[in-house]
Amino acid sequence: IPMTSTKYLLLQDFIDKTGGVPDRFEEQIHSLIMHTAARYRCDNDYCERTTQFAEVLFDKLEKLHGLGHAELLILKIAARLHKAGLFINNQSYHEHSGYIIRNTEIPGISVEQRRLAALVARYHRKEPPQLLQAEYAALPVRDREVVNKLAAILRIACALGALAATPGNLRVKIEPGQVTIRLGDDIACFPETMTDMDTAYFRSVYACRIHFA
Repeated sequence: IPMTSTKYLLLQDFIDKTGGVPDRFEEQIHSLIMHTAARYRCDNDYCERTTQFAEVLFDKLEKLHGLGHAELLILKIAARLHKAGLFINNQSYHEHSGYIIRNTEIPGISVEQRRLAALVARYHRKEPPQLLQAEYAALPVRDREVVNKLAAILRIACALGALAATPGNLRVKIEPGQVTIRLGDDIACFPETMTDMDTAYFRSVYACRIHFA
């Protein structure tokens, strides 16, 4: 269901023409994303923690991914709404999450941003992106790289969010061929929800093994 008003129509027109989100509108956009999260019952503590971890990891891994603020917004949308598909069905919910994000109009978020956020959410679990998948294959090479990098970060953020921890003590060390993540002495050293597929995907994207200490 579209959420429209004169103010948001003007905002959307600005986004469409400039391709960017002015800082003064970010708070309003965040509020609208939260409204969407509440509608699909993913405005819970886990999704909040996951979004926080995703943002912190994005910042600390900047040397590896080389992305900017526009891509961070895409990651935050995907992180906040990656569980939205559970509103439709538990089975293959990641695919439903992608559908919801792609087809939900959020004033201030362009169609292209929704498309990329939908794919990042779609690939936060299970099989990684493949060129056999039409929607992913249709993306320009640069956009596929963005999806890969953000989805790899989101997989880690989801695992860390499941620990019921906060990212306040998160430490990240980047070395040649390895990224070491440390949460603190009071947290288990390896998230049980982090699968071999997740770590292998991160390594394939960033050419770095991920290690929890």
